[in-house]
Amino acid sequence: MKSFLKWVGGKMRLMDKLNNTFPDAECLVEPFMGSGTVFLNTKFPKYILSDINPDLILLMHVAKDAPDGLIEIARELFLKHNNAADYYEIRRSFNEDSCSPILHAAQFLYFNRHGFNGLCRYSSNGFNVPYGNYKTPYFPEFEIRAFAAKCRQCEVQFKVADFTTAINDAPDGSLIYADPPYVPASKTANFQSYHKDAFNQRAHEELTSALHAATLRGCSVVLSQSDTELTREIYHGFEFKSELVGRPINSNGARRGKVPELIGTLLPPPHTELATELSL
Repeated sequence: MKSFLKWVGGKMRLMDKLNNTFPDAECLVEPFMGSGTVFLNTKFPKYILSDINPDLILLMHVAKDAPDGLIEIARELFLKHNNAADYYEIRRSFNEDSCSPILHAAQFLYFNRHGFNGLCRYSSNGFNVPYGNYKTPYFPEFEIRAFAAKCRQCEVQFKVADFTTAINDAPDGSLIYADPPYVPASKTANFQSYHKDAFNQRAHEELTSALHAATLRGCSVVLSQSDTELTREIYHGFEFKSELVGRPINSNGARRGKVPELIGTLLPPPHTELATELSL
């Protein structure tokens, strides 16, 4: 099932591998929700889905609770404002945060389909992705309705939270799927500013510590990352498998082929399960 969002690093092409890796759990926790593709293509009874980006989480709440209103407002944006002048005026208004929540969510969806290359990027002045100049951007009405239907089939919470808070708040014994911004494949590559703070090497090291601590509460962890020596060094203790994955979103068409990525697993130590049983 496809997300209603275009998303750099989306996991659709990796879902078969992830579903074969995920252990059974009552609750799936995602500290980096992204487009919601993993949520849409798994079958856990409960989900706690977090992201540091409040614009993204607002859109998810609106798509869940008011899909008809979102579709109505977003459709008008798509039909009447596919030009550069309108795009930049809507972006200015969006960054001033002077509209209703449902319009704000619809504008974020509009940017996702009309902005350059499906990027989600911020500067100190707010959302700053340039106009993409697409002839007829796809309007994802079907995908929005499918997302709302999925939300009715399970228990799901959407939260604005940094990854440390999301992991520390994960219920004991849950499954944590971590899909942070990827470690650059080379020394010349740079981390992109997904929200207002760049995700640097120190953040990856802090994430590793938080994930290891979660396993002591009986949580299982699955991680997606770039296949680099630095990744394996930072995420010590994980058992990794390398997979070739297509990357469809890139301004350079020659770079849209398959690249190696890592799926890492980190399971609770044996004594954790015993301690949990003895405490019951």
